[in-house]
Amino acid sequence: MEDKIFTILCVDDEQSILNALKRLLRKEGYQMLFANSGKEGLEILKANEVHLVISDQRMPEMSGTEFLEIVKEKYPDVLRIILTGYSDIDSITESINKGNIYKFFFKPWNDVRLKSEIRQITEQIQLIQANKRLDETVVQQNKELNEMNTKVDHLVHKHTQEMELENHVLQFSHAILEDLPISVMGIDNDGVIVTIN
Repeated sequence: MEDKIFTILCVDDEQSILNALKRLLRKEGYQMLFANSGKEGLEILKANEVHLVISDQRMPEMSGTEFLEIVKEKYPDVLRIILTGYSDIDSITESINKGNIYKFFFKPWNDVRLKSEIRQITEQIQLIQANKRLDETVVQQNKELNEMNTKVDHLVHKHTQEMELENHVLQFSHAILEDLPISVMGIDNDGVIVTIN
């Protein structure tokens, strides 16, 4: 990530899988968090900003697809990868179709491909976050522009009222001059006659 560490939560009931993921990703510069169950994973998500969850499919109490469905509901910005065996393909396909899973990998996974996919995910999240910041900037600038337009409209309205008042005063002055029984002449600083009745 550009300005903060990319955090990955790995969830698996087998410690050997968690150790393998730790070894695979330890030199990539990610903050790594580990949980032995979906329930423990949800507790970690409550306490930490996580960008990616990698979960096993077959776990006791709560399957990976059940866990990731909850993650999607509670933390929709967190991307989700599942690790599965070939026998779980039907449940994985259904979960992908529901949008609960971003990608899946069969066990045993290809280390190079998994690392490459995670790098692509970090880039995608950076783009998503940059777009969010850009959207927030545009919204803020639109708000400021609307405020400036309101101020300009107020100033134009005020200036228009002042000009209308000056015009009424001028018309009133001309009416008075026309009705005066004596001649009045107005001369400017250059000696030019500017008004006469």
